[in-house]
Amino acid sequence: TEPNVFSQAFGFGAHAHMLSLALSIAVATNRTLVPDPTADWWLVDRAECDGRGGFDCFFEAFSDCHLSEEAAARAVPLMTLGAQGLGTEGGPDSVRMDWEAQTYAIKFGLLRHFVPPFAMQYGAAWWRGQTLQFLMRPREWLSEALRDSHRRVGWQDPAIGLHIRHGDKLKEASRLSVDHYLPVLLNLSQAIGARAVFLST
Repeated sequence: TEPNVFSQAFGFGAHAHMLSLALSIAVATNRTLVPDPTADWWLVDRAECDGRGGFDCFFEAFSDCHLSEEAAARAVPLMTLGAQGLGTEGGPDSVRMDWEAQTYAIKFGLLRHFVPPFAMQYGAAWWRGQTLQFLMRPREWLSEALRDSHRRVGWQDPAIGLHIRHGDKLKEASRLSVDHYLPVLLNLSQAIGARAVFLST
């Protein structure tokens, strides 16, 4: 069989970042984050995931609400609205968040440091962590696969996860040596009592 070919040249982290930003926009504008029924952008082959496409293959649905294909087609792209799309009153009922909108929002700093008023005391990094924790609740089959991996590698809690990227990321970011991470790792490990580091490269 031929290998799957996906049009998106983005990895898992970029998809997670986009969803986190989309949820922040929904919270900021008093809207509900609803998946586009026509989207199949989560690098997933439906045939290999019980017919579920995109996000739902791996994670629990983040909303019980649904849009019809017709309503999704009527949604106004955030990029064409700009700052108007981030208003809490007026504007279209449905706003579409896509790759172009994410690029727009990041480029112009929209919601990059957004924190809801109730969470201001915790800061932007904490808020982003909460959005990702909510969005990425694994389905049972994925949870079991993760538990099995934990058993096989002798996982110890608490652990620190560290992702060092010295590949394609260098096209858009400076290279940081491994030594750069060590002081942060030591401080964090002492703060939370971690004796294990999960390193991915």
